Order: sequence, then C-alpha cells, then structure tokens
Amino acid sequence: MRKTPRFFSSRLDRVERRVYRAAVVFFLGVFCAVVWPIYPRFAGAEPRLLGIPLSFFYVIVFILLSFVALLLLFVWEGNRRDPDESGTDLEG
Repeated sequence: MRKTPRFFSSRLDRVERRVYRAAVVFFLGVFCAVVWPIYPRFAGAEPRLLGIPLSFFYVIVFILLSFVALLLLFVWEGNRRDPDESGTDLEG
C-alpha cells in the first residue's frame, strides 16, 4: 500500500495549508524572476558582483534562496509528524 504524500492530503490543517500555499507562491515567484520579462533586465555582463557577471549572480541568488526554502520546508515537515503514522515506512 502506497502512502499519499502529505502535500496532497485532504487532511491538512490550516497552518499546513498556509505553509504549502506560501511555498507554491514563493517558487512561482522564483520561476517568474528567472524567465522573461524580468530576467533580461539583469542579463548583462556588466556590472560584476563577487567577480561574476550580474546575470549569473542573479540566478545563483535565486538558486540559493530556493535551496533554503526547500530545506526549511523539509525541516518543518519533519517536525510536524502525522499522528496516524506508526513511525516507519516499512511494510510487513
């Protein structure tokens, strides 16, 4: 029997819905920030920040922000265990 991920569960409480909704909005914002029409505003080879062109620096910042957001979501989910879970994913 496969378990449905909590993200798609119909048993989410209000806080979980808000956190997941904020994560979706954040990642949609990141997506919009690194594609046209926003990205071309930063797509020049000059100026340089930390020795790399602004266009690379801009993308690296959003990659790092996405990593931190996913890490925080992972830790938050780990701290909010489902009371129905037995603590193991093994079946037998």
